[in-house]
Amino acid sequence: MKLRIGNETITVLLEKKKQIVDLPKNTKWVHLNADSIGFYACQYDKTLMESLTHALRSGDKNLNISDKICLVRDTLAIAQAGNPQATENLLNLIASFENETSYSIWFTILDAAQAVFHIINDDDVLAQQFKALMRKVLLPVFKKIDWQGDKDEDEETQALLRPLILSAMSKYGYQPVIDEALKRFKAFINLNDEEKKTDGQKAYLAPALRNAVYSIAIKYGGKEEFDTLQKYYLSTTDSSEQGRALRALALTTNPDIIPKLLEWIKDSDKIRNHDRVLPFSIVAQGIAGREMAWQMLQKTFDQWYSMFEGGFLGRDLVKIPSSFVSFEKADEIEKFYKTLDYPACKRSMDQCVETIRKNANWKKQTLGVISKWANSQSGKD
Repeated sequence: MKLRIGNETITVLLEKKKQIVDLPKNTKWVHLNADSIGFYACQYDKTLMESLTHALRSGDKNLNISDKICLVRDTLAIAQAGNPQATENLLNLIASFENETSYSIWFTILDAAQAVFHIINDDDVLAQQFKALMRKVLLPVFKKIDWQGDKDEDEETQALLRPLILSAMSKYGYQPVIDEALKRFKAFINLNDEEKKTDGQKAYLAPALRNAVYSIAIKYGGKEEFDTLQKYYLSTTDSSEQGRALRALALTTNPDIIPKLLEWIKDSDKIRNHDRVLPFSIVAQGIAGREMAWQMLQKTFDQWYSMFEGGFLGRDLVKIPSSFVSFEKADEIEKFYKTLDYPACKRSMDQCVETIRKNANWKKQTLGVISKWANSQSGKD
């Protein structure tokens, strides 16, 4: 076992089921899996985690990228098992990364934040509290990178970090980003095909930003934005742009559009069969479309499955209802899957039901902890 203790690293051989390790005097914090080289998850008590979050907040350089990712990853895994202390630790970890600028770390943080948000976003009050806290965590890095960097900006920030942060800021309701994205969408989408490829155009939108901007426009815009992007999908011959547009269209929250969208995804001859499952799945991940997608899947399962002739996409298909977060829904889905005779999908069906029950249990065991933590954070600067 490799431990990082400040600027020191020590290796300990674990010879017993339980073992006490003597730490150097004046130890401020200890990371139990330095460089993330061990194939195990580490559980920290409240005191140990507080020392680590303090180190993160103060910008301690001795914790490297692998250490930080390992901390979040391990804590998330234990939290998802329904552990209240690990869930509180995870929330404190997320809140400790305000000054972080690494794409890899932000990707991990936002993945963990999404996992928490997923189990609480049907609670309007708690969801709004969590959104406000995430905006606070994200604001410093957004201010550093904004919508555009200088000419010497590194490729990671330009192509990966900025789209990630912009998407997250909009997801958690930061209105200035939403307004700017809607403005840029309208300006760019009205350019002709040649102008869309010309960097010198005032309304030009870098390819790295298009996923974020299209998605924000559909999620926070209206029918006009949806119709405009769908028309663009049907007219463009650029396969990358088609993919971006199709994924974004699936993010609509309009209850009048969603049923028509699902039928279009299933039946349109303008969508290739292997491109249908992903937007179907994206619709199902959102609260607005989750139940509608599930009802369609039950009614048209044989039609969907026949498109893929039993291939790997059939296994992705049966995981579409996995975004539900209730024991009752897990039972309902399990009951339906038992009526189907598709042996190649049996394991994926079981995994879908298991995921729902895992998240339902996590919510049941820790919702009070999350609510208490959110309330304690709301008054902080």
